[in-house]
Amino acid sequence: MLAIIKNWFQEKSALETFLRREYALSQHLHFKLISDRRVFYEKFKQETAQILFTRDELEDKTFLLNYLFERKEPFLWLKKKHTLSGSGLARINKLDFSKQGLLKWMHKHGFFYVELDIPQASGLKEVAPKGLNTLNVLTWKAKASDILLLGAAMQWTCFSPLDSLDAGGIWQSIDPDFGFPVNRARQISPAPKVLDYHPLTGVKFKEFSILEMDEVHTLLSDSYHKLGIEGLLSWEIVLQEKGPKLLGISNSTCLNNWLAFGDLHRMSMCLDL
Repeated sequence: MLAIIKNWFQEKSALETFLRREYALSQHLHFKLISDRRVFYEKFKQETAQILFTRDELEDKTFLLNYLFERKEPFLWLKKKHTLSGSGLARINKLDFSKQGLLKWMHKHGFFYVELDIPQASGLKEVAPKGLNTLNVLTWKAKASDILLLGAAMQWTCFSPLDSLDAGGIWQSIDPDFGFPVNRARQISPAPKVLDYHPLTGVKFKEFSILEMDEVHTLLSDSYHKLGIEGLLSWEIVLQEKGPKLLGISNSTCLNNWLAFGDLHRMSMCLDL
């Protein structure tokens, strides 16, 4: 079931054994849905507080990011020793966005990538011909306390070209209390209006653009304020044949979203897709 990048652990069997343990948060390695939002948030804080950093803490420092389970064993660890602002942003814009190109960049900077073999959601074939089966919803806080929000539909095959952001995708409103989509998924084609400025501040972006997603701004803002989480927050939702299911909350994001975020909070890698 599991496909891993060679040399992540010395032996593939060691990782597979670890991932199958009781507290590996199900086969998807995420938190199972807890119906009470407060309990869910407390569980999230308890398990992941150590990997929540401010923007200042993220820049120009080296970090070992550990997911520590009940047995206090490391699951994923990444290191970050470079800044992504200024010249770093220009460097990212010149990346080879093929999967192999991104993996090469990750390896150079000390990142590791785990790929899970997750069955496609057959019920979405008529809606998502490319096999889209996850919805990644992101909220984050700008340095001036403005909140720029974007709901991003991602392909399960992480690090594919930016087709999800360039050519439309499946977008859905999320219940801010429990993370459940409240509308039937719909495909946007062609893509929404592309903005080259910050939708809240009007500041013009340099060398990148984002999609205009007015539909999700209010909803995600409600999520942000109700949950009270500072910094970057990612909701992972799988769209199953029997209906959507919240897999978990993390503070990770993907390389293709870095281009859209500009001079805001950034985490260093896609941990969860």
